[in-house]
Amino acid sequence: MVQTHVEHCRFTVPDSGRSLLWEVTRFCNLECTHCCTYSGPTVPTSNDVTTEQMVRVAVELADADVSDVLFSGGEPFLRRDFLEILRAVDPNRTLVYIASNGTVINDRLVDQLREARITGIDISLDGATPELHQLVRLHPTSFQRAVRGIEACVRGGVPLRVTSCVTPKTSPHVSALIDLAAGLGVKTLVIQTILPSGGRAVEHPDLALSPKAIPGIDDQIDASRNRWGDEISVELRSGATSRAAAGCPAGHQLINISADGDVSTCSWLYKIDRKRFTLGNIKTRTLLDCMMGIDQMMQPWTTLTPGCPIPEVLDAIKATRTVHT
Repeated sequence: MVQTHVEHCRFTVPDSGRSLLWEVTRFCNLECTHCCTYSGPTVPTSNDVTTEQMVRVAVELADADVSDVLFSGGEPFLRRDFLEILRAVDPNRTLVYIASNGTVINDRLVDQLREARITGIDISLDGATPELHQLVRLHPTSFQRAVRGIEACVRGGVPLRVTSCVTPKTSPHVSALIDLAAGLGVKTLVIQTILPSGGRAVEHPDLALSPKAIPGIDDQIDASRNRWGDEISVELRSGATSRAAAGCPAGHQLINISADGDVSTCSWLYKIDRKRFTLGNIKTRTLLDCMMGIDQMMQPWTTLTPGCPIPEVLDAIKATRTVHT
């Protein structure tokens, strides 16, 4: 009897409409070892989508059935026009979230985000000390600046979630991270493992956490509940313990736009095989027009597995390379 291995999706998708992950630039003031987009301070911005094109698509989101958008990067706040793009989204029809490293967030920016009526912001904090945080962030002041960004959001009343990538070296210190976050006034902390599926993480397999380490992290989270009670909610997301439902939401509940404007059904599928999973580009086509090809793109893969098609795609790539060698 053949057993089917079902991979669970790590994305949280809406019950109705689509989630859009929009990577607005690959330019960043950090050059993290686990970055899935190869972002950094030397990345050119010449191929980024123009302000006019970005605003056009931002206005189009609700009509494309996008119920929520997560702006990411790179570091999105390093786009000088980012607030203009934010303001082009209708917050009454599409919820707006932002993922940031937190290093450029201050009180003035928090006031502007509150005025733009964003739904929430994610700030990355990968350790309870500068030394632990810098294991993947590398920059000597990244920890202090991220903490200042978190404090500004808490102080200014912008809905905040802290996200943290856990590695073999930081996993014994999850308890200290929870204490730090709770002490800063953070109400939600999401701890996630690093996927070696794309970007620089492929070059750093030592960042991947063994499934054997998961129970130890769970124990630290459980112990933190005795200290903090309901003051902070902590969630662990890993490939082994994903709470997402089985099945692939790519395209129908999830889409992605890359920094250079490519539209795809899933950011991970796109990073693994850009040519195979690009629907079109917003520089030359509308978002709705690009989305017309979703069924044709995804049906061959969703018929192969009831879960995430990434293992099937990786096998197909490996088979192609074998044939050509």
